[in-house]
Amino acid sequence: MKSCSIRISIALCTTLLIGTVFAKTPTAERDEVPAVKRGLTSAEISLSQAIASAEAAVPGRAISAQLSVKKNVAAYKVEILRGDSLLDIKVDSRSGQVISSTADPVDHVADECDD
Repeated sequence: MKSCSIRISIALCTTLLIGTVFAKTPTAERDEVPAVKRGLTSAEISLSQAIASAEAAVPGRAISAQLSVKKNVAAYKVEILRGDSLLDIKVDSRSGQVISSTADPVDHVADECDD
């Protein structure tokens, strides 16, 4: 009886936790959709063109890219792997010009992955 109660408690807690996580996610994503749609409408270059611009400007290989809209300004964010470090490249969604290039202090490729 005791183990049954423990299993029911664990199942209930897990269900509540998962429900809370999923309940918050769709709202946040729904809030971003209109801004991203506006960003896509104003963008004059495609995601692949933004990746090509970033790779041409910075030696390395693109590993991720996305359209980002902040303060009603759309720009592509391209993450470039160069050696053992990652760079965040921001590309103007209208001109295709690289706006900024910064080292990503959080995402470093660790040698421990090879262990």
